Amino acid sequence: PPSVPPGAVQAPRRLGAGGGGSCRAAFGVRPSWSSRGFWGQTLLVIARLLGSDPLGHRASLSYKFVRDLGIGNGTGSLSLEKIMTNVGPQDAVSEVCYRHADRATGVTCQRCDRLICGECSHQASVGVHCPECTSNTKQKVYTANTLPGNQALVTRALVGINAAVFVISILFLGATVAGAGPLFVDFGTYGGPIAEDFELWRIFSGGFIHSGIIHIGFNMYLLWQLGPQLERVIGVRDYIAVYFTTLIAGSFGALLLTPLSPTGGASGAVFGLIGFTALLYRSRGIGLFDTGLGFLIVINLLFSFRGGVSLGGHGGGFIAGLLLGAIYFGLNAGESPMVPDPKKRFAVTVGLGLALFVLSYFAATTWSNPFFQTPLR
Repeated sequence: PPSVPPGAVQAPRRLGAGGGGSCRAAFGVRPSWSSRGFWGQTLLVIARLLGSDPLGHRASLSYKFVRDLGIGNGTGSLSLEKIMTNVGPQDAVSEVCYRHADRATGVTCQRCDRLICGECSHQASVGVHCPECTSNTKQKVYTANTLPGNQALVTRALVGINAAVFVISILFLGATVAGAGPLFVDFGTYGGPIAEDFELWRIFSGGFIHSGIIHIGFNMYLLWQLGPQLERVIGVRDYIAVYFTTLIAGSFGALLLTPLSPTGGASGAVFGLIGFTALLYRSRGIGLFDTGLGFLIVINLLFSFRGGVSLGGHGGGFIAGLLLGAIYFGLNAGESPMVPDPKKRFAVTVGLGLALFVLSYFAATTWSNPFFQTPLR
């Protein structure tokens, strides 16, 4: 390396913008961090933290300047005192913040390579950004708990709607904490009004009214247990489609088997989610009884044959849930879904819901009970 006269320090060559170019030292040798030795590393830390020298010469010992000196790299021993004595403002590299000309710095923006001081530095995932790059690249950061699907927003909304309807029905519609009162006749899934008065809204409204606190409590508990994981796995849009398709399927089942009996409750949709979850677990090789879902299915199916419970509503939702589960996940572990394309799966789900809606009206208007031959009126 070229020799340096005793007591003198050669000024370093100016770096390219942003420090991305050559870091060749003043002595013609590109230093490495490991070769600077104790004093070199100490000066780097001092220069970066203070931004000015102890003698009052602002910007005379910038971070890049000390870095380029290559102290301790075999070119000679230089003391801190000698550097501070012989280097003045006229010898320093002019490296200042692009927004504050009186502030020396060696820090650059990770995006645009402009020099920035501590006040203008904004911490990023990698390095720091200047104010302009920070304002132009606003990114919303999601965590595992703040992802839209992970927050179970749809499930929360469904539970809230059912709870609100339950309170309103008690306050204004004649229902009680222990029973529905006239609620099922006035707003439930009822074949007569659907057929004769064209009250098609009953196909949906029946899924949001309940007969007492136990009825709504049981349904909302199951919905809260099953809904969030399905919302996370298949996404918000498909989850909404699956929920309402199974709700309509429950109404269709109730109108098919008991068109003269007004029914209500979210059981059809909840049983649909049970069937849908069963196929999800099966597709991933998870045993139904290993998770407790199998026991839950058995108990609920047995409960469906109890008096005062709509077997058609439970069964219709459950069968629709199984069918949708096969469409989304396949029948067995390792098998492809019946409809591999996600966009087509959503379209098929919506199409099935519309078909069941039409069939519900058909069941209410023309179908007599196929098992007991009960006339519509």
